[in-house]
Amino acid sequence: MRYKHYHHAKQVIISSLDDMSNNTTLQIKSNFNLAVIHIRLGEIELGLTKLSALKSSLNRFHLVEQQAKLIILEGLFHKMGVCYETIDQGIDMMVERELYFEAHEACESVSEILESQFNETSKALVYLRQSMEFARKLNHIGVANHEKN
Repeated sequence: MRYKHYHHAKQVIISSLDDMSNNTTLQIKSNFNLAVIHIRLGEIELGLTKLSALKSSLNRFHLVEQQAKLIILEGLFHKMGVCYETIDQGIDMMVERELYFEAHEACESVSEILESQFNETSKALVYLRQSMEFARKLNHIGVANHEKN
């Protein structure tokens, strides 16, 4: 998924879901990723439907990263148009839990989707800048942690 090989990732996830029958958390995360792949492949309604079905499981198992990504996707594909407050809420949720790498990737994805699907170049740049800030923060944290060791 990270390298945008969505068709291949979709096949791998589908074929491996049966092997995960005894690991509920892994199944939920894999189904979440499968729903995101549907969205990235343009099957937006199918992806959003699958995400909606997973919402209670994400909450029950406290899967914060996926909960935040779901909020971001709900903001991106809101019925009334892009809802930036909702997107920011999902990003803030990641930051509150110090999931800076995930926030970096999420902002990068939001930027890409705003540019490619909604032609919102100026808003895409805002999220791209935010992504770069998280990348800098990660680099700084990495340097600080390295110096302690």
